[in-house]
Amino acid sequence: MFDKAYKLAGAVIVLSLLLLSCSVYAQDVMHVSEKVTLKRPGDSFVNVDFLVKDAQSNQPIVDVPIKITLLDIRDGGEVSFVKYLDNSGIFNYKIADGPWLLTAEVDDSETSEVDFFGEQVLSISEDSVENVVFLIPVGAIEGRVVDDDTNLVNGADLQFICKSNIETDYPDKTNLFGTFTKKVVPVGVCKISAAFGSKTGSSTVEILQGQEASVDIVLDQSIENGGTSTSKVLYVVGVIVLIALIAALVTFFIIRKPKKDRGSVTEVQNIEFDTSSSGDDNSDSSTVVNVVSGNDALNLRAKDILNTLNERERQIVEFLLESDNKSTQAKIRNSTGIPKTSLARIFLSLEKKKVLNIETIGKLKKIYLTNWFLGKE
Repeated sequence: MFDKAYKLAGAVIVLSLLLLSCSVYAQDVMHVSEKVTLKRPGDSFVNVDFLVKDAQSNQPIVDVPIKITLLDIRDGGEVSFVKYLDNSGIFNYKIADGPWLLTAEVDDSETSEVDFFGEQVLSISEDSVENVVFLIPVGAIEGRVVDDDTNLVNGADLQFICKSNIETDYPDKTNLFGTFTKKVVPVGVCKISAAFGSKTGSSTVEILQGQEASVDIVLDQSIENGGTSTSKVLYVVGVIVLIALIAALVTFFIIRKPKKDRGSVTEVQNIEFDTSSSGDDNSDSSTVVNVVSGNDALNLRAKDILNTLNERERQIVEFLLESDNKSTQAKIRNSTGIPKTSLARIFLSLEKKKVLNIETIGKLKKIYLTNWFLGKE
């Protein structure tokens, strides 16, 4: 009888623990929901259907869970949640209007790694009944760098050349254990090179969707610094001979040139100086300076707009002007050092001011200066 009582008490305890766990999970879910639907003054909420597609095949991704992270570009607020894609590849979500940075990943339970990944800037309004989210197929990679004696090499420099139009950040060095990992890598072929000291090596690996590829890079090639000693000697001798010839030619012309010629040169120089001092030539000189100097060559509209921009906005516009009026988000981020979140917010601000246009192709974002800003329309 006591055995039955003990068993019954144990069952009650287990059931109580299960109920407590469910209660905590429900509170967590409610907490996330409350955080998302917290309404600020002026906010309105929109029920949006999100259609999730494979960026390569343009087909819906169906019958799998998807993890979503939404970053409010206005104030930096962030929320993460998990939805289930139905047989049409659609999930519904109630979201406040405004600009959002959406990050999504799909991890099929039948594979060992993440299967799809993507980032996309959303502009939610009352008309946003449906949004299409494109994700790229991805896998993962882990590798190690070894020397000729198979000793692991930490701190080795790494370079990734992958056959993909998706921009992502790869590890640039091996860790303390001489290894490296990258969990989200676009599907395709990657050539990975490594260098340490005077040794280098490379290896090619194919990234498969939802799988982790392994690669060993052996530092079995030598790096020559500056070529052979013979070529160095020849280079130095050639430079010395060239300098001697130039010096001889200059000395010859100075000795042989008549004084009259030198005087006439001086006279011409004086005339040129006097001419450049006149009123008409001042305008010509300023025209030449304006052509050479960067921002002064812009039209009046562009100059006026530049004067109204803040430091980071002006930094981005000047970089685009130096890059033939177009570039990518990754190049701008690497050149200016502006964080990705701030960069997305600045792009939206400049787009509203008609300074630039943003073209999104999957994960690649192309940035153009508008014809209106450049004075072409």
